Amino acid sequence: MTSESGVKSGDIAPDESRSGNGREGSLSTAQLIEKLLAQDSESTLADRDIHAQVLAFFGRSDVPGSTAYPFHEFSRDLGLWLDRSLALIDSLITEQVNEIIHNSVFQRLEASWRSLQTLVYTSYGRKGVKVRFLDISWSEITKDVNRAVEFDQSQLFQKVYSEEFDTPGGEPYGVIVADYDVAHKPFPGHRFDDIPTLERLAEIASASFSPILLNAAPELFGLERDFDYIVQPFTLHSVFKESEYIRWNRLRDHPDARFMGITLPRVLLRAPYTVRFSGRDGFIYEERSSLSSRKQYLWGGANFALARILVREFSEAGWFAHIRGVPRDQLTGGLVNDPLVDYFQVGPTKDDHKPSVDVILTDERERELSDLGFIPICQCYDLPLLAFHSTPSIFRNRDFADASARANERVASSLQHVLCGSRFAHYIKVMIRDKIGSYTRAVDCGKMIQRWLNTYTVTQEDSDWTIQARYPLRKAVVEVKDNEEKPGSYWASIQLQPHYQADSLVSELHLTTELTSGGRAT
Repeated sequence: MTSESGVKSGDIAPDESRSGNGREGSLSTAQLIEKLLAQDSESTLADRDIHAQVLAFFGRSDVPGSTAYPFHEFSRDLGLWLDRSLALIDSLITEQVNEIIHNSVFQRLEASWRSLQTLVYTSYGRKGVKVRFLDISWSEITKDVNRAVEFDQSQLFQKVYSEEFDTPGGEPYGVIVADYDVAHKPFPGHRFDDIPTLERLAEIASASFSPILLNAAPELFGLERDFDYIVQPFTLHSVFKESEYIRWNRLRDHPDARFMGITLPRVLLRAPYTVRFSGRDGFIYEERSSLSSRKQYLWGGANFALARILVREFSEAGWFAHIRGVPRDQLTGGLVNDPLVDYFQVGPTKDDHKPSVDVILTDERERELSDLGFIPICQCYDLPLLAFHSTPSIFRNRDFADASARANERVASSLQHVLCGSRFAHYIKVMIRDKIGSYTRAVDCGKMIQRWLNTYTVTQEDSDWTIQARYPLRKAVVEVKDNEEKPGSYWASIQLQPHYQADSLVSELHLTTELTSGGRAT
């Protein structure tokens, strides 16, 4: 998992337009206490404007709705005067805390760590699942992959492929979750041209047989800052036919694009803090937020939600076929069955859930996004659940004349099929890596791979679900040829037809890989 943090405390500053009359005359805690103690001993407590000094400490000259109450007005009730002063301090601290946690830079940092936390919690205790974390910014990735002459000379390729997939004893990555929002061109606050970087990432993912999941920035659809207007009545297909999307569509036409998935919209990561009392220092805090101001809520990428489904499916079945759709009466498939939920207070004994996504997509918009190669996450109707109804890669399917050919290509390029095929490619690559040199002919190597694949194959079409879980392939065909450019290594062409079908279609996945003791897959 990669994350863009790199946030320093100096980067997080309250919005000047919301911070009152500035910070002139502000005092530190020690300075405030020292000033209070250093006042003329002949002055009485009633002469000291404690209220004004507290406001000065927080850089404020006044607080709307607040009135100074000199001590002499509460001389008969010291407790009331102290409570009023403490309430003022709580209010001022609360305002500053709200400014910090609603700052966009801080929200990005918190969202990254909370997303990672949910993925780690989902993976905890599940057999065969490991989470590795690489803290690297998008700027660093862009410089690394674009400065390399070839993608396999980048440091990221060394991390993902060479140090694991291509090293004896290494563990190939099943999926890469990249916590970045990408677009087709630079936009305010994002100075990078993402297309060349995405091309290199797709090549690395393809070589490693490790699909990569990213998030779509609203600017990818011509929107600004959020996805609110994506539900408006306009045709997305016409948007992506404009000239500014020529490079984006060229990226989608690349064969390696099958190994890249992009999700949207954003999902809720934290409900607003309710009234909290700190027994240690007595501070009372309540986060001020409203559903109408969604930016005050904490939202994060939907790719982590999809990654959690992959973890669940792999730990339960060792396979990735059922990662989409909403099965009847089952919390499986593409259901995110434990999203973060906030509630409306609709009565003393009844609450109603708020959406767990920052925008609710209609069925029509969901299908349109899916056709364009995006992975939409949707709110389930009248339920506190989220679901992925489709998991396409960004690959743009070719327009075949035959309808069944078009449908087969669409299914074969979906992420669940790519993930399933990649799992077999990992095993074959590692298995052959240790046996290269023991075969004198390519045909012998091919027979060994075919025998191994046959142990996961059953040709019976109406077999029981438990049988299909044990034998996930209906057909497997392997062809191995000598690599004339590298004596002692081979090219392997593998065709896999899974039992688990989508949309009642039979599809095949075609993989090509180089089998060497130290080469790379293609």
